[in-house]
Amino acid sequence: MGGWNQQAELVHCRWAMLGAVGIFIPEFLTKIGILNTPSWYTAGEQEYFTDTTTIFIVELIFIGWAEGRRWANILKPKTQTAQKTA
Repeated sequence: MGGWNQQAELVHCRWAMLGAVGIFIPEFLTKIGILNTPSWYTAGEQEYFTDTTTIFIVELIFIGWAEGRRWANILKPKTQTAQKTA
């Protein structure tokens, strides 16, 4: 397993690839008529089911949990991936 910088870059690359897929797939499906979604650059103009503060807090909770597990694995490798058996 590589150093911390190598692992951080892998995480950044995965987020970038996921973001690109999140742009291109809905655009393509809208273009061929399967979906009817706004373009990625106008998505912020849409009304959501709740206010932005609630979305932000929920995102903080979920991303904080995931980053906390990642940080714990950096401090003590393989602690977050080990299978727990009874």
